[in-house]
Amino acid sequence: MPKYTVEIDYSTMDTMLICERKAMYQYHDGYTRTSEIAGALDFGKCIHTFLEMYTHDNFEYAKSIALTEAKKTKLKEVEDGQRYSLSHLTQLMAEYDKAYATDNRYKTLKTELKLKYTLLDSEELKIIWVGNVDKVAIDTMFDEPVIFEHKTAYTTGEQFENKTWPNHQVLGYYMLAQKAGYDVKKIIFNVLKTTGYYKTKGGKISGDLLTNPTDCFIRYEVPVDDTFVNEFELLVVQVVKDLIAMTEGKRAVKFNPPNSCTMFNSKCLFHDVCKSYPNERKDILDFNYEKRPWAHFKITREE
Repeated sequence: MPKYTVEIDYSTMDTMLICERKAMYQYHDGYTRTSEIAGALDFGKCIHTFLEMYTHDNFEYAKSIALTEAKKTKLKEVEDGQRYSLSHLTQLMAEYDKAYATDNRYKTLKTELKLKYTLLDSEELKIIWVGNVDKVAIDTMFDEPVIFEHKTAYTTGEQFENKTWPNHQVLGYYMLAQKAGYDVKKIIFNVLKTTGYYKTKGGKISGDLLTNPTDCFIRYEVPVDDTFVNEFELLVVQVVKDLIAMTEGKRAVKFNPPNSCTMFNSKCLFHDVCKSYPNERKDILDFNYEKRPWAHFKITREE
């Protein structure tokens, strides 16, 4: 009887629960839209670089490192004022510094922790949960470690908060930190709101803020504990078994009903693929997408 070893992270699992077809295209097959590579992904990485290094005292240094990284990507080709341009990146970093210049409560311990732990190891299946923790810091008020995660979101407020707990992403971060020896009690989300706070003209950002800097970057503190750990682990096991069944051709890849299916969601990365005829999809993928294997998802089979 074969034994499967599966490495899986939050992104793969979350997408599987939303739409299996998208999960297979993006994480199993490794397809990424070419335009996305030139924009959001590089921009997000540069924002992450800045936030991981940021304190008010070293703002200029953190900004220079992020801009140096950005100039090695296709962002340098984007016209000033566009969402994924160097000028927009510079402006956002300045606004963040205005918002949190006096925040000295949290002292950074480590950034970009690449962690993994074995969630299950049986005769037939081994599951390794993988993830990156953006930053671990000490809350100097209580002398306790906390996790910082940097996110972008179209919507904030109650709609965002309701997604944070219980949540398998948050549980995954919590368990990774525990395995690494950090007894965290809360996770702090640094959320960059991606819409609604800049005036635009002709599709470009004019540079005039509609709100205060603190409304562009919003912080949410989420208390965490082991209440839902068992449910989380059972859910991971079921998702992994579904992935194996699909890759082995033992069951069809499902897609969600019309109210949430990618075929009806123009914001989805694979909208153009799913709305096309089945015999056209492979050509569309090969022409409009690049293959960039997802580092945190892998299935191996041993006989």
